[in-house]
Parts: sequence; structure tokens; C-alpha cells
Amino acid sequence: MRIASAFLAIAFCCAAFTGHAAAENVFAVKGIHVDATAASATEAQNKAIANGRRPAWAQLYRRLTRQQDWGRQPQLDDATLTRILRGYSVANEKRSTTRYVADITYVFNPDAVAKVLQAANIPFTQTAGKAVLVIPLSPTYSPTSPWTAAWRDPSITGLVPVALPSGDPIDRSELGSLGIGTASWADVQPIASRARATEADVVLATPSNGKITVQMRRLAPNGATPGGLQAMATLTVPVPAGQAPEAGWVAAAQAANGIIQNAWKSKFAINFNQQASVVAGVTFNSLADWAEIQAKLATIPTITGVTVIAMDTGAARLNIAYVGSAEQLREALNEVNLALVQNGGAWSLTRGTQAANESAQ
Repeated sequence: MRIASAFLAIAFCCAAFTGHAAAENVFAVKGIHVDATAASATEAQNKAIANGRRPAWAQLYRRLTRQQDWGRQPQLDDATLTRILRGYSVANEKRSTTRYVADITYVFNPDAVAKVLQAANIPFTQTAGKAVLVIPLSPTYSPTSPWTAAWRDPSITGLVPVALPSGDPIDRSELGSLGIGTASWADVQPIASRARATEADVVLATPSNGKITVQMRRLAPNGATPGGLQAMATLTVPVPAGQAPEAGWVAAAQAANGIIQNAWKSKFAINFNQQASVVAGVTFNSLADWAEIQAKLATIPTITGVTVIAMDTGAARLNIAYVGSAEQLREALNEVNLALVQNGGAWSLTRGTQAANESAQ
């Protein structure tokens, strides 16, 4: 077998750079409201921008880490907060001779943030998930209900994008009789496809006696959950007396969205101090096919290096260095439609997800 050429190594490095750049939006924290007063306009502006760094860091930390690790947030001094920032942009700016008010987007440096979290030995993920379709029921689906409106609130954000049914007559017809206890993936798959979502959460909200109880079920294709239906959680959100009704619905949506986000992070939050490698064979039909496989590998942040050990026509052996666990590597590969499969002690990298490959054997 022939050793891979330098050209192949260069191609992989270029693809890796493209994949890293695609993750930049994860490190932008938008809409931090600042308001500061000082002896001059310049001092007030500098003070306001400095004051916004700490809440921006807190939001980013919670975005990247699991809920069980939120109490471990590194407390950074002003110099470190400044160092890990790449820049900021300003909107809704208002100023006087002594006061400065604005909404600021802070953009953090991914490498600098990773170093801070690795030094604290905190697992984290910097990978955005695929969209999840959320179907709000209260007790049935309506595009104009307060429960559906709550899921459109700007605070419903995270690494996993939330998509809602469009609310057109087709959606209303398909979802009109949907029940949380009987729904299946087949019931929602057409709507999920239109929303470009690969999974769905049915969320039933029931207000009663100063609280809102939310039941959640995850629906997914290919038996990804038992019988295509799995209870994720039941949660109760109190609605304080005197609070506006819409605020209670939004609080319930925020809590349910937190469970969706944490489920993703619990699966993909990586301990970057845990390092390993695996040797796997891969086959391909053309140079374009081979380039596509390389590009997919390069989009996975937890893969720290790929070395071509040997290569022949239509086949190669790769040493894949990665951080985190082997199971997390396989999950990450599944996300780009690649599978790491073991046959007789040897590993191979194939097209399709791990579940699909195993069912075909």
C-alpha cells in the first residue's frame, strides 16, 4: 500500500479550518443590556462595556456546559475577561455627557474559552445541534395559543435550534388530533421535514392552581428512542400571584427548552483533557468521495488530528486522534452521517449512522 501524499494532509487541514470557522456563532452572546454613568461620556461608555463582559461570560458558560456544572463556573478577573474576548458590536445606543446605554453583542475567542474550561477540567461542547421541532399542546395544538407564542420568545435560544410548526392549514390539519401519549414519529415527520428538523418534542402544558405543569416526549426516526416515543421529563413551573399570564408561559417554555438544551450537552459535552485515538479503515469510490469524508471529519471539533497511515486505490487506513470518550466520538460521527463500526476487532469508518449500519448486518 502507498503512503498518503502531502497533498492529502494539506486538504484535510484546509477542511479543518473551514469547520472551525463554522462554529464561530456559538461564541457570540447577543443582547447584553448595559447602562452606566460616569464623569464623562467616554468614561460612561468604557464602564458600561466593561460591566457587560461578566454577564456575557456567564451566558456563554451556561450555553456550553451541562447544568450540573453551572456551579463550577470559573470566576474570571477583568484582565482575563478582556483577553478571552475577540470583540463586540453595539445596537440601540444612547448617550449623554455622563450616561451610556446600549445592547451589546460580545464575541468570545473560541480557543481562549476552551483553554479556560480545560484548565478548570470542565466538560463542554462547542458544537451546535440540529434543529428540534417543538409541538406545543395546551391541550391541543394551536398556532395562536399563548403556549405556542411563548416558544417564539427571543429568550428561547441555545446550541440546539428550536423550530415550530408553521401554523398553516396543513400543519393544523396534521396536528389537530395529536396527543402526547399516542403521538409517533410518523405523525410529525412531514412537519419536521418542512422545518428541517430530525427530531421532535411534544410539549403539553397544563396551567392549574398557580403553576404550569409541562410534560415532554421525544419523537425520532429509525427507532432512535424506544418505540419512537420516549418520556423526557415532567416539570412544574410556579406562576407567582400578580404576574402577567404571558410571563408564566414564557417561564415554562424557558424551563422546557433548558431540558432540551441540557439533553444535547449531556450527550456531547466533552472532557477535552481525555485524549485517545483509534485506527480505522475506510473505503471510497472516487477522489471526490474521499474529499467528502475528509471534510466531514474536519467538521468535528473533538477530532484533534487525522493521519493517513496507508492508502491504496479506493481504500485508506486512518489514525483518528480525539478527545472525550469513544462513545462521544461515535455520536459525533453519526451527526455527519458517518459510523465507526467494529468487526472482529478491527474498526472501519462507513457511510450512514451506527444504528443503520448495525441493523443492516
